Amino acid sequence: SIFFRVCCPLPDTMSTLADLKLVLTELETFRKQATTMRVQCVLDKEIKVVQAEVQQVESAQKKTSDPAPMDTDAAPPAANGGAPLKIPTDITNYGWDQSAKFVKVYLTVKECGAGFAAEHCKLQVQDRQFSVMISCPSGKLYRLSVGSLGGSITPDGSIVKAKPDGSVTVSLKKADTTTWENLKKKEERIKTPNLGKDEDPQQGLMNLMKNMYDEGDDEMKRTISKAFYESQTGKKPSMPDDDFGTM
Repeated sequence: SIFFRVCCPLPDTMSTLADLKLVLTELETFRKQATTMRVQCVLDKEIKVVQAEVQQVESAQKKTSDPAPMDTDAAPPAANGGAPLKIPTDITNYGWDQSAKFVKVYLTVKECGAGFAAEHCKLQVQDRQFSVMISCPSGKLYRLSVGSLGGSITPDGSIVKAKPDGSVTVSLKKADTTTWENLKKKEERIKTPNLGKDEDPQQGLMNLMKNMYDEGDDEMKRTISKAFYESQTGKKPSMPDDDFGTM
């Protein structure tokens, strides 16, 4: 697929959801216009990718508007002895670096003062995501949750450290020694051309396929070249993949 980078923190979900739905609508329009099976397959694959992204953003949006209750063991009692605090404050500012074996994430919670230590931090690690729940001695609750990491991590060897000044260091054990390009993985998506009212739909489809070809990897180029050849000749190519020229 052809992709765009998703930076951290994530952009506003409302505008992202609207953009994704617009892309999905245009892709479905081009899919209806496609006449060859290979072009249809290329577009079907990209439609599934965008549909999954729409569902992901809608799910995140729902969680933001209606947060799930926290486990009682993760929510400390308030300092005044009242009901436990169940809704944490999300942390959005943090830094990171890496070594051959670890990725380290740094953050500071100034509200956590004297008495703050590692036992006030609960770390959860999965393959490509982690979260740390911070329970300040004062009773305030904070959370950092990062998904779609730039590589795989493992809970074995991953630890969290904290200091009385509120600084927290999360050391995530890499599953391998690969150097990450970013804390979060790069995501890309095809750029769909705008289809004006007076534009020929078939020309719009050709423009889309050209964009996908120009920005795609070698596998994408071969797939689109085959589709183009079949649409022009009405038969499957007999030549090897690498013999196709550019569009």
